Amino acid sequence: GSAVHNDLVGRIQANAFALRCPIGRKVLQCLNSVLNMSL
Repeated sequence: GSAVHNDLVGRIQANAFALRCPIGRKVLQCLNSVLNMSL
């Protein structure tokens, strides 16, 4: 993964976990799956 990708994922993870948001975590999982397939 690129630095930009890692920074984006880091921000999303921090926000999702800080909010304890199940939807945010689900979105994060979907995003990671898509990014992993594209990299």
